[in-house]
Amino acid sequence: MNIRGRHIPLKKISFITFSGILTIYSIQFIWHQVKPLPEGLNFIGEFHSLQPEEISFLTDTRYLNPDNELVFEEQIFPQLFADISSAENEVIADMFLLEEHHDDESLPEGWKPVTQDFYQSLQRAQANGAEVTFITDEINAFYGSFENTSLTELEQNGIRTIYTNLSLLRDSNPLYSSLYRTLLWPLPARGRGWLPHPFGDTEQQVTLPSYLRLLNFKANHRKVVVADDVAYITSANPHNPSSLHSNIAFQLTDENLVNDIRTNEYFVAGFSDKTFTIPQALTPQGQVDILPSVTSGEKYAQYITEKKIKDTLIHDIQTTTPGDTITLALFYISDRGIVTELKKAAQRGVQIRLILDPTKDAFGREKIGIPNRQVAHELTQEPNIEVRWYSTNMEQFHTKMVVIESADTVIINGGSSNLTRRNLDNYNLEANIRILSAQDTRLAEEVKTYLNRLWDNPDGTYTLDYSAYQDTSGLRYWLYRIQEFTGLSTF
Repeated sequence: MNIRGRHIPLKKISFITFSGILTIYSIQFIWHQVKPLPEGLNFIGEFHSLQPEEISFLTDTRYLNPDNELVFEEQIFPQLFADISSAENEVIADMFLLEEHHDDESLPEGWKPVTQDFYQSLQRAQANGAEVTFITDEINAFYGSFENTSLTELEQNGIRTIYTNLSLLRDSNPLYSSLYRTLLWPLPARGRGWLPHPFGDTEQQVTLPSYLRLLNFKANHRKVVVADDVAYITSANPHNPSSLHSNIAFQLTDENLVNDIRTNEYFVAGFSDKTFTIPQALTPQGQVDILPSVTSGEKYAQYITEKKIKDTLIHDIQTTTPGDTITLALFYISDRGIVTELKKAAQRGVQIRLILDPTKDAFGREKIGIPNRQVAHELTQEPNIEVRWYSTNMEQFHTKMVVIESADTVIINGGSSNLTRRNLDNYNLEANIRILSAQDTRLAEEVKTYLNRLWDNPDGTYTLDYSAYQDTSGLRYWLYRIQEFTGLSTF
């Protein structure tokens, strides 16, 4: 090749091009692992004292009754949608996953149209005169592949709809995302789709560039609603294929706690939509390692997001002593820091129980058990650790909650966050509530009763013995370890 009369060998041009791309790739790899997070993320609020009526524990539970009939006990969405529908001043909802169109044959019998019910509740609030803001994840337009007509209709009816700006988040899958940011990002996601929707939406086909965006594996995974003076933190998505999942939620009415949640959501809206005016300053941050003292009947709660969820869990597990108990009810567990601390706690005499989803069903698709079965095998090699599998029937055990009991206190940590690297290390957006309660409160008794019911199967079949899904495969164990370390995974 001649450039200004000089002949430059093609081999040298190729080397220079490759070196340039490699340099850009390396810079992208490093920067998007450590770059500052948007303001408001990785938040921990102050502890607020709660009166008995200011917090309620809600559950959705699917199980087999003694007659071997499937039963679904539903509490979360009926109450949540009623509170949204009756709001008159403001609703701000942040929900990860919605879907209306799906192959019914792949869904559990009796599924419920919760997506449509959610939309209707937002519209009722708007009709009441409430200012309604709905924040969601780009997965609901499959990363720009198509227009979500339902969300467009909400917008046209006066409801502000915001897709979270995922590009501002750190890269959970840096090996791929650095390549995407270097070479693939200009490809337009919107266009004439010709590939099947990977999550079963029967009315949409999607584009190849949208699949390429999917592989970045990042999300606003929160499930939070504030409706006037009540807030919800839950593990449940208003997603039709998920409508029979087992889940948990906390309904909160303490003014200070609701304000923490509302204000934090303003910041999510603000960094995702520059036209959104943040109406007030971020509330003060609390502490991971300073917990109030509780006496009989008392309880306190703080709002926590992103990596602060991991920080509080690590702290609370590390401070357990012999005779304490830890019960984990989880959809996913894979984070190495959490696994290590559970093993250490067991070795010093803490009794640990895990109720896990067997990771076998995903909206009509069969899974192979990674990562839960591999982590369960590792943990059960330790003393004082027991595992039971939730007995799912095409649905999922989608609960995300950790409960730590000492002689006088109960610590409850629950919400949207799975215990995985992606959920806990400032990659996804996540939202949990951390509660410190005396043993004798109604809330503590309800949570303990719920967990014991799942563990003991007193009135039906909720959980199965560990042997039902035990997996000792070394190959799948190391596949889990590699996926967890690199981010090349969907969990």
